[in-house]
Amino acid sequence: MKRTICASLLCLAFAFPASAGTLSGEEIKKEMVGKKMKWKKGKFSGTIHMKTGGKVTVTIDQGKLKKDNGKWWIKSNTLCSQYSKVRKGKPKCYSYKTSGAGYKDNEGGIIFR
Repeated sequence: MKRTICASLLCLAFAFPASAGTLSGEEIKKEMVGKKMKWKKGKFSGTIHMKTGGKVTVTIDQGKLKKDNGKWWIKSNTLCSQYSKVRKGKPKCYSYKTSGAGYKDNEGGIIFR
């Protein structure tokens, strides 16, 4: 019985692609750059458009600030961004994992495909 369970779990582990884990820098570029996507983090949501060439535009549905522009870059296997006003202009890097209909960052935010 234990062998059957262990064998089943081993088969299950190989049934999911390696990309189901943390995305590499190249996977982040392939999956997110050039696309306008919805995002959600806590009570905030909006859209993000990571453009080729390193520019990014974010819209925010809640609060006073409705739109901001900045830059993005890949550092190792993280996506970094810096905006004019969001986060008081300070850069921040996130790692991402695939999650259902999108990508979940290491702080619980979600970008939807």
